[in-house]
Amino acid sequence: MDWQDTGFFLSAKPYGEHAAIASVMTKHHGKRSGMIWNAKSKKMASILTEGNQLSIVWRARLHELLGTFKVELEKQRTEIVFSGPIALNALNSICTLLDSLLPQFDPHRKLYTETVRLLDKINSTQNWLIDYLEWEILLLKEIGFGLDLEKCAVTNSEKNLAYISPKSGCAVSKEGAGEWASKLFPLPQCMLSGKVKEQEEILDGLQITGHFLKKGFHPHSGLPKLPHSRLRLESSIRKKLSK
Repeated sequence: MDWQDTGFFLSAKPYGEHAAIASVMTKHHGKRSGMIWNAKSKKMASILTEGNQLSIVWRARLHELLGTFKVELEKQRTEIVFSGPIALNALNSICTLLDSLLPQFDPHRKLYTETVRLLDKINSTQNWLIDYLEWEILLLKEIGFGLDLEKCAVTNSEKNLAYISPKSGCAVSKEGAGEWASKLFPLPQCMLSGKVKEQEEILDGLQITGHFLKKGFHPHSGLPKLPHSRLRLESSIRKKLSK
């Protein structure tokens, strides 16, 4: 059996002398893996770059098998690499999080669409960090750790939302927090409005989403950690803000 789709490259692991097992995020078939036999050729090396948009043909005898990929380049995104450390770390973080957290086969069409939009926006001169933060919020929802920022978990009020519970991911108002305020995360208003007044809000928001992303990696670990690419993103933003 076989299928054709469009998608973007996530990662590849060497297999033998010339091949690699590649991971891609596709529009209609979700995250998929497949063998690319000529992965180490000069032509394929330029194609198999994180974020590159590909035309993909997958073939295998059965749906459950690894299968093989035939890929052609649709759109190159290597310019992100030269856009500075924040952009590069964001690209690496996007690909690593998708590759690590999403199961095989399950389609995530909204997440796919929003990821392509984000990858294209990173190259623009617009402020895209709020888009990245919203993307992580969407990713959390897709993997079952969605945040509830619509109303206060204590009072049901939609007003004065100022905190978020580190356990439930639910918003809490100033009135609902009471004496528990010190044990809650302050809720950056950009996570509610989608607009950034101070860039520090982005970093505060990423620390919140990072807290919940850890659960996707190590739900039962006492010392969960995020991927290095995600940690480098926070570090590069913090470094820029400190200047």
